[in-house]
Amino acid sequence: MNKSHYYARGLYGLWPANNGTGEQVMDISGNNRSAEKHLAVNFPSWSAGQKVGSGLRFAGAERMSADNRASALSANCSLLCWAYTNLDTNYECPLNHRSGGSNNTLMGVYFSSFGRIHWWCGGGTGNNTATGIHTLGKLACFVITRNSLGQGSLYMDGKLIQSVAGKTWGAVATPHCWWGYYIGGGLPALNGDIGLSALWDKRTLTAVEVKQLYQDQFSMVA
Repeated sequence: MNKSHYYARGLYGLWPANNGTGEQVMDISGNNRSAEKHLAVNFPSWSAGQKVGSGLRFAGAERMSADNRASALSANCSLLCWAYTNLDTNYECPLNHRSGGSNNTLMGVYFSSFGRIHWWCGGGTGNNTATGIHTLGKLACFVITRNSLGQGSLYMDGKLIQSVAGKTWGAVATPHCWWGYYIGGGLPALNGDIGLSALWDKRTLTAVEVKQLYQDQFSMVA
């Protein structure tokens, strides 16, 4: 990747999911947080038709993690994930970065029924819900941002969907970075595809930056 790129600053990890073979998704940020299958659970298969080469296909029985080098995120951070689900059901979770223990997710997104998106930008059991915004089988770009004052925002395809304020930032005992794993700590849960995903630490993306990334986020992928 182009490490001098404007959007390379503050990268915690960048996973283009475009190697197309093997059981590892390379982290090309330089932070050595490559993702592998989580414990003894199956690794997802590779799929075509993503924004950068191939992507990852989950069928409800796979998950992966980058726990080998996971570390706590700062209170101001950002998450990006290209993903979709094929099922109109609960707990379809593409990506989350969380602490140890159930319901202590710090940053995360999952699909729910009736087009709902549940998303986290702080610790504790509370989540935020945006209704009727995603379409089954349609690849979309989801971004969550959080600033140090506790304001969080959800974007889809470069457009602001919802903002919340006053979100606390939970303490992190054992950080985890998971794909295809329900935020509450349940079984693997995603029936759909995941493309490029990224996390930024100590960087809250602005609305202008989110739109630019949606339009041309792959310029930093060499």
